[in-house]
Amino acid sequence: MARRGRPRYRLGICRWLGVIFIDKPIAMLTRIRDAVVGSRQRLQDSWRISPPLLLSAGFMVLILLGTVLLKLPPAVHVPISWGEALFTATSPVTVTGLIVSDTGATLSVWGEAVILILMQAGGLGLMTFAVLALLSLGGRVRGRRYLVATSPYNETHPQDVIRTAKVVVKLALVMEGIAIVPLALVWVPEHGWLKGLWWSLFHAVSAFNNAGFTLSPDSLMAYAGSPAINTVIPALYLIGGLGFIVIMGIIDFPRSRQLDINVKVVLSGTVVLSLLGTAMIYMLESDNPATLAALPGLSDQLWASWLQATTPRTAGFNSLDISALTQPTSLVLMMLMFVGGGRQRYRQRHQGDHPACPARRHLGLPAGSARAHAIFAAYQDDHPAQGACRNGDGRPRHLHGHPGSLHYRRRRPAVGGV
Repeated sequence: MARRGRPRYRLGICRWLGVIFIDKPIAMLTRIRDAVVGSRQRLQDSWRISPPLLLSAGFMVLILLGTVLLKLPPAVHVPISWGEALFTATSPVTVTGLIVSDTGATLSVWGEAVILILMQAGGLGLMTFAVLALLSLGGRVRGRRYLVATSPYNETHPQDVIRTAKVVVKLALVMEGIAIVPLALVWVPEHGWLKGLWWSLFHAVSAFNNAGFTLSPDSLMAYAGSPAINTVIPALYLIGGLGFIVIMGIIDFPRSRQLDINVKVVLSGTVVLSLLGTAMIYMLESDNPATLAALPGLSDQLWASWLQATTPRTAGFNSLDISALTQPTSLVLMMLMFVGGGRQRYRQRHQGDHPACPARRHLGLPAGSARAHAIFAAYQDDHPAQGACRNGDGRPRHLHGHPGSLHYRRRRPAVGGV
């Protein structure tokens, strides 16, 4: 019995020695490793930048780069301060059109080219070029790139982002290229071939991106009666000011045979505000000797009224002397500027939307904008496509299932129920 007890005793000692010298150190090292990995992950999370903040940082880098380029001696005819360079670089990136000095007189062709690139990058968006550059290098839109890339376009699928970016760039290049021809018919006879073509390209890019930059000291006042200028320039900034969502909706219309509610609202609002603004400016300024009354004929006055009525919402050009306008006309322009255009997206999508719901596709309404669009779209509860979007209790889900929705229908209790 004693001989049999010794191995058990020795086995117990070995087990405790293993626990003390092997298991405990391993457990301690595991805890240290987990603590280090956790602290590293927390540090990465603390330094992680959200997609909107990353886009803002990209615009800041672009502004600073433009500031440095405009400070170079080849970019200017006369030296400018760092503050003027910063302001001048910020304006085209943010497509505001504000200036502190005459662009054509202060900047050289090199400086004007910098402004043109900043206008194109600011108008189309940094992510448009970033997505296309990533695709050209063989990259893929996924992971964190997906979160950053989808934020400017309001899309939820990588293929939609890629398609939207390609369409935006193609549309911009085609529209700007077509606009150069009629603009060159005006500026080539006036400035010669090289300068005339450069003016045509610069103003085409400025108009399509709603930047409002011109190379003439008085904007477009010298061309108030020109049919070519007053047709091409407004067409460019009206189309460019519609926004990505509206442009994609118009392009998809021949295939889908239906327009999104956002597209309808923006298009109808653009037409109404443009025509109403033109009529009001003509009536208010037709007797003003400093503006419309100084123009020779009725056609020139109508052209000037048309451009001045359509430009305040997004563009920033002017065909009349703003300082000479009457107070009622200035009030009309302020109202148009307050309304703005369709470039700013005013709807939201949810990552968890169910694409298999045909009723939502029929309306084109995201779940997050049901209340905002309730004033525009009244949806019948007995719509045939709504059956696929009901819960098990017969109550509509997604768009119409929220109790706070105007389209919510509470199920009637059974006979005799409470």
